[in-house]
Amino acid sequence: MPFIYLLTLQEYYRLTGVLYGQEQHWHHLIHDDDLPIIAGHLTDCQKEAKTSTFQYRLKRPWSSIDNSTGLTIHGETWISCLLFPETEDGECVRMAAWLTDISLQKWTEQAQSRRLEEALELKRQRENFIDVSSTIGFSLHYCQAKVLILNLDDFVSSSYCISYTNNGYRSSPW
Repeated sequence: MPFIYLLTLQEYYRLTGVLYGQEQHWHHLIHDDDLPIIAGHLTDCQKEAKTSTFQYRLKRPWSSIDNSTGLTIHGETWISCLLFPETEDGECVRMAAWLTDISLQKWTEQAQSRRLEEALELKRQRENFIDVSSTIGFSLHYCQAKVLILNLDDFVSSSYCISYTNNGYRSSPW
């Protein structure tokens, strides 16, 4: 079945970057890695006359302005496609597709994924630091306890017991 543009809306031209009246074959618009995905869905729709939904990327880059910061964000142009057949006598005679730009959603998912990875890495580093500092703290505590015991031994061995006798004071070692 040849694929011919029967009806396209202005939004299609804005989304794909194609100029009105200069339509090109849709293969040239799609990211090379996603062509097999689309071909599979088109074949299924045509042969089995069933509706399908899938996502793919365009070669055209995507950009938008972040309203909170005013900065321009960039990424890949992602499309969600709802493809459904129009049938006559159970045969697919043409297909219609509804395209939705989901680039911001995909960019947000990727940003959240990066932040999660960074947070997990920071957590791992913090846990490693705590393990090291706990080990050092335990070692220092252990060393301090040994020094304290040694100091007590020195104190006890160098101390004298003062006892009271009838005659007065008398010093003697422990």
